[in-house]
Parts: sequence; structure tokens; C-alpha cells
Amino acid sequence: MKLMLAIYFFILAIIQMGLFFGISHYYRSQNLVRPSPYWMNSLLVSILGLIIFGAGIVTIEDVAKPEFNFTVANTLLYIAIGLQAIFCYSLNQPISKILKIGFFISAILFLIVFEFMRVHSTFEIRTTFMCMVASVFYIWQILEIRRKRKQISSNQLTYLQYASTAELFFAIGRMVILVAGTFTIRQVDQIPQFLILFTIAQLVMNTLSYIAIGGYWA
Repeated sequence: MKLMLAIYFFILAIIQMGLFFGISHYYRSQNLVRPSPYWMNSLLVSILGLIIFGAGIVTIEDVAKPEFNFTVANTLLYIAIGLQAIFCYSLNQPISKILKIGFFISAILFLIVFEFMRVHSTFEIRTTFMCMVASVFYIWQILEIRRKRKQISSNQLTYLQYASTAELFFAIGRMVILVAGTFTIRQVDQIPQFLILFTIAQLVMNTLSYIAIGGYWA
């Protein structure tokens, strides 16, 4: 089970890595327009987060008390989701210095809070917390995309909105599954199949959202 889950994370990381290098090579060769640094940095951080998460799954013994690398991985995924939302916000107006500083501070606070939760809370609480934070970013992202689509017609932005909505659906679904659960999860083998399915589906939708953004810039 652990190896299979890790492989899922590694496969998605490889797909996103291919997208990152492909887009980077394309724009260097064309030299026409530069893609958003928020999106590119989000994609790069997401790749690192998936790799660290996958490697951590292989060696984890107690899901309720994971190693510090899970705090690092979740913080990277938080930054990736946040940067993607900021990218969507940048489609409608410039990003202020206050927003940049505020997001940087929020990432540090997230790391501190999640590290505290890693030591003192359960797998269910940490996962629910992560889903709630991600859902806030997804909602912000969807609203900004809808706002941009009122100004211009773009199939890629439509795809991005659908992918973001699906991410929100699966994040909320994961919370529902955890709230409805009746026992404490301590081993990877105890994780409900539906929770695994929704987690992988959310990550797949996230990868598709990166592809949609790449298409928008192309």
C-alpha cells in the first residue's frame, strides 16, 4: 500500500516536472512572452512537495505521528496552492507588495502551525485542516477566474475553472470522509480507500490546472 501511494505521488511529480521543463524550453526558444512567475514557481514548489511527500510515505511507520518531512511537504503544497491562487488574482490586477509579504508570512505561520499539529494532533485533524486551507484558496481562485472570463473568452481559463472546481469538490469530499470516520487512523493500511481516491483525484485535477494555465500562456 505504501509503495503504491508513493508511486502515485512520484508519477504526478514527473508529469508536472515534464510540464515545467517543457514550458521553460518553449518560452526560451520563442522569446515572445514570459509566463507568470507565480505560476512557474507554484509548479516548481508543487513538484518538490510531491517528491518529498512520496518519499515520506515509503518510510512512514505511524501515520498519526509522521516525521518532520511531512511538515515540509505540506508547507510546500500550501505555497504551491497559494501561488496558483495569486496567479489567478494577477490576471485581474497587479500583485501588491503587501500581498507578497502577507503570503510569505502566512507560509511561515502555516509551517509553525502544521509542525505543532504534527506533534500534538491526529492524522484526521491535520488532513481536515489542510483541506480547509486548500478550499479557501480554491474558492478565491475560482472567483478570480470567473472575473477574468467576464472580460475575455478563453477555453483554457474555462478548463482551469473546471479543474479548480473539481479540486474544491475533492477537498470537501476528503473532509466529509474524515468527519464521517469512526476510528483513528494510525497505519497507511487503515486509510479508507475513498479517502485515497479523493486525494489522488484532487492531485490529478491540480496537475490538469497547471496544464490549463500552460495552455493559456501558450
